[in-house]
Amino acid sequence: MSPSQWPVWIVDGSSGEAAPATLWDEATENHIRDTEARWGPWMRDLIASHLPPLREESRHWDWRRKMEYYRGQLGVRSFAIECGGETQGLMIGPLDRCSFVLQYD
Repeated sequence: MSPSQWPVWIVDGSSGEAAPATLWDEATENHIRDTEARWGPWMRDLIASHLPPLREESRHWDWRRKMEYYRGQLGVRSFAIECGGETQGLMIGPLDRCSFVLQYD
């Protein structure tokens, strides 16, 4: 089954304006690759610059490892948001704590 997509709006952090985006009900391999390409070098530099306790704390940004761990678990779902053709965010959450309210005007 292919992931579902919904049109949503997010706030552009640089302009403060609303921007059209797409919410995916599953983070795909493309989302993970996009996140690794955009944030990977920055995160590696950040982790390398931290003292050991902060290094461990920052390792949770490894989305590939997270997705591999949770893949196939029925009680967990992943999500992605795209805007302007780029992944803006990823999320993994337990289904017993997730609910959607989609509002169309």
